[in-house]
Amino acid sequence: MIRFRRKLSKTQTAITAVVVAKVILLFAYPAIFVKKVSERKSIDFSQGIDGLQALDTFAAFSTLSIPFFLLGINGTQALSLVNITASYFFYSRLANEYLADAKKRGTRPAFALVMLAPGVFYFSMVALRDFFTAVLLFALSIHIADGKLRAKWFISAMLVTLLTSLRPELLVYIVALTFTWTFVASGSSLFVKAMVLISGPMLLLVILQAALSGSFHLDVADLWAVKDVLIEPRFERQFLADGGNSAIMSLEKFREIPLLHVLLLQFTSTILIPGLPDGSWLASDWMAFFDSVVFIGALVCILYLGILRRNREARFAILAVFLYLVVITPFMVNYGNALRMRLPAAMLCYGFIYLSYARWYASLKRF
Repeated sequence: MIRFRRKLSKTQTAITAVVVAKVILLFAYPAIFVKKVSERKSIDFSQGIDGLQALDTFAAFSTLSIPFFLLGINGTQALSLVNITASYFFYSRLANEYLADAKKRGTRPAFALVMLAPGVFYFSMVALRDFFTAVLLFALSIHIADGKLRAKWFISAMLVTLLTSLRPELLVYIVALTFTWTFVASGSSLFVKAMVLISGPMLLLVILQAALSGSFHLDVADLWAVKDVLIEPRFERQFLADGGNSAIMSLEKFREIPLLHVLLLQFTSTILIPGLPDGSWLASDWMAFFDSVVFIGALVCILYLGILRRNREARFAILAVFLYLVVITPFMVNYGNALRMRLPAAMLCYGFIYLSYARWYASLKRF
């Protein structure tokens, strides 16, 4: 017990040091953390009704900034402190869990990855909702992987509510992930699973075509019109506002190539940001590149743990990360957007690498 407390104390000291460093960076270089105006909102009661404008699409995130407002901290810094505080409790929770068994190897490097991966470290400071979203999604994913959605239905419902208040489109991902994992982890025969996994995408294609026909009055057979109706307006918008300097391709190239090529480029660009090294890169480009190198390395690791080592948590991570990347692919139009939108996938990957090692000696259910 004494040895455990000593190790926990050292880890807690490291966590505190990382969090304090984030706070120092936040107040020493505030300009670094100023992001888009739409995400710079926070509740300011001194402005009366106008001070509540953040409650439109950032309700949960902005409400959590109230304690910092009461301390005299407003705006971007208050929202950044929400992320930093969330990171402290998140890391502390993981530390208390993995140090419960000193014999488990690989947990320390995995824990360091969760804390210090470039993208995770950066977005846990900026005044964006993505890190907070990633933490909530990771917590919900653990419930799904462990089959605890029913046993902890109230907590699960709260997590879903918070997530959908931050990003409503995540509800589609959560439902898809829950049903897919429940099916894959079930006791059905391999033949039944294969047939469902083959027919599932076909059924989804039919539903998507029907939705396009009903919502956008498109020919049900013309699925390729999704590029012109749904993707192209978003892609063109970045050249009229922000993001044009980091577009994944030129507007001319986008208009020339077919939908499947566009989706393939978007998917690849979400994994390797911002492509291969270039002599004109800025510091932010290099940060994004190194974050991509770490992410790709983690993907290889989670595939190894899930496929070769037959680890249950790692298999869930493979499904969760791949499904998330597929869901966000059509929305990836520039590297800046891809880097922060990829964060939940990175957190899931890093977090479940840790879980795989932390539960390495536990009896795991196979499927």
